[in-house]
Amino acid sequence: MPSKLNDEIFKKIIKSTNLIAIDLIATSSTNNFLLCERKNHPAKGFWFVPGGRVFKNEKLNKAFYRIVKEELGLTKSDIRSVELLGIYEHIYKENVFNDPTFNTHYIIIAVKIKILNFDKIKLDKQHNKFDFFSIEDILKNKSIHKFTKYYFSNNPPNKFL
Repeated sequence: MPSKLNDEIFKKIIKSTNLIAIDLIATSSTNNFLLCERKNHPAKGFWFVPGGRVFKNEKLNKAFYRIVKEELGLTKSDIRSVELLGIYEHIYKENVFNDPTFNTHYIIIAVKIKILNFDKIKLDKQHNKFDFFSIEDILKNKSIHKFTKYYFSNNPPNKFL
């Protein structure tokens, strides 16, 4: 059974290796995209797509639906479609512990989802609020993190193949 790690172990892991995560590129029927304002590092204060880490021994499909539930309060029945967008790499200078002595390296599985009812969204404790943005707004807004912008860019520098 996958589980969360205590801070001491998690800090050692972030210092030593990369993390695997799933990012949710959630679209509405009006073709706008859901972004959340982050409360914690990395990317604190920026608008970012929701997402989360895959736990050790957690199957990817289970991780995906757990992340949808934890990040957005939604279930499988709240999602209309799921599309794999690719593999990305995020390397942040900062980390969740705000310790300047090490960075955070994520390998991201980007998944586009269509949500049936946005009124059901309930954010987790990592986000202040959410809003919807057009691709044009995402690409020009300075409050949106560059790694989120890369999901909507041609030839993003952090995409695998």
